[in-house]
Amino acid sequence: LVQDEIVGVMIMISDKLSGADVYAVDVFAGQVAISLHKARLQKELMNALDREHELAKLDPLTALLNRRAFDAMAEKELDTARRHDRFLSLLSLDIDHFKEVNDRFGHGFGDEMLKHFVSVIRGQLRATDIFARYGGDEFVVLMPDTKMDEAKKIAERLRSAIENASLKNENAAIQITVSVGVVSYQADGHELSEIVTNGDKALYRAKEHGRNRIEVFN
Repeated sequence: LVQDEIVGVMIMISDKLSGADVYAVDVFAGQVAISLHKARLQKELMNALDREHELAKLDPLTALLNRRAFDAMAEKELDTARRHDRFLSLLSLDIDHFKEVNDRFGHGFGDEMLKHFVSVIRGQLRATDIFARYGGDEFVVLMPDTKMDEAKKIAERLRSAIENASLKNENAAIQITVSVGVVSYQADGHELSEIVTNGDKALYRAKEHGRNRIEVFN
């Protein structure tokens, strides 16, 4: 069930179900329901975007949602969080020293770095997370039903994954790092523009404090 609506049916047959088993199945069913619901929302959104040609485009390089598409989906998630008093967190990510790498190795290599970065991040995200390219080398991840403490753990996991995934050019392996700002709905803003702005502030503080780190908006 999602918002009192049946989105799927799961049948489990066993003659030995303990209370712990029932709880585990219930948690799993809830996660699957959210994923199915999210997939349906995304399909509905994309159909709407197709009708509105200016909103239908994904980022051509990374195939992620572009900024306008992300904003539309994020507003829906924020509205759901408001109506049902749910948690919602956002990560703002920026590749460290990307301009220097672009200048040194060329835009072609810079494009490969962006695609590599996206591939690594995607591999660490959950089905319910919404990942978008917000502009240049800045990306955002919206995480529905996610408390701040969990968002911080996910941010650290992303940071570590990028740090350990170097990209090779013709002569050497290039170390990539990322700075991450973490922000949450209600605690750090009620409107999408405010949440994104505060996420950027936390991101820039991570840059100022040495990069390759996460900072929580305060």
